[in-house]
Amino acid sequence: MSYTSPWLWQPVPDATKSPLMVIIPCAGSAAQTYRALARALSERFDVAIVQRPGRMERRQEKAITAMQDLLAPLAQAVNGLAGGRPVLLGGHSLGALIAYELAAGQHIPALAGIVAMAMAAPSALTPVTHSYKTMDDREFAAYMATNYHGIPERLLAEPALLSLFLPALRADMVMFEDYRPESIKKLSIPILALSGGEDDLAPAASMRPWAEVAGAGFNHEIIAGDHFFPTKSPAEVAGIIKKFAAVT
Repeated sequence: MSYTSPWLWQPVPDATKSPLMVIIPCAGSAAQTYRALARALSERFDVAIVQRPGRMERRQEKAITAMQDLLAPLAQAVNGLAGGRPVLLGGHSLGALIAYELAAGQHIPALAGIVAMAMAAPSALTPVTHSYKTMDDREFAAYMATNYHGIPERLLAEPALLSLFLPALRADMVMFEDYRPESIKKLSIPILALSGGEDDLAPAASMRPWAEVAGAGFNHEIIAGDHFFPTKSPAEVAGIIKKFAAVT
């Protein structure tokens, strides 16, 4: 019987492939947003996308706001699906910090590497200057749309849809607001950092310090695009990840 978990969504499951590639989405995003990237990666990997509570089929569950509350159940799901196979974690934006914490806490014994996309390294994070906890929904939506380009125009024009999207996005942004790594730990795995050339939220300079925690090799690639290049340029991103996996 194949392993299933509400934490992991697989558009093209294939347990015969190794390693297992786990994509961890950015703030507010559902697993389905990364369908095209998963399909592009599935030529080489068994691919799973993390589905955090509070979105899509898990929309009735309360979204998680604390990083430490997320790690154990997510690791259990990843380890269960991996079944001893090597694991690569590909984290986009907030997802990259989740990947780092899973690695730093040694939650995934078979972890073979991390792909950090569009997120400053833990040592290069700048303090959040606005509290997402105290904004009302209208203020929060406007701030995210203006400063993070994180809400699609079609949602801003549809209050009913927006009300379904905001709780998960706010929970993730509160997680980011409160995130403080206990210490910056050097990992025993290689790291691939991917930056968007037009990304003003995680510019290339902020991602180079990922090298400080990469204990077994580091590579940094810059891709044309903004903060959301992993979903806008899936074939290019998948190609670079495949090359990274070939040498890890």
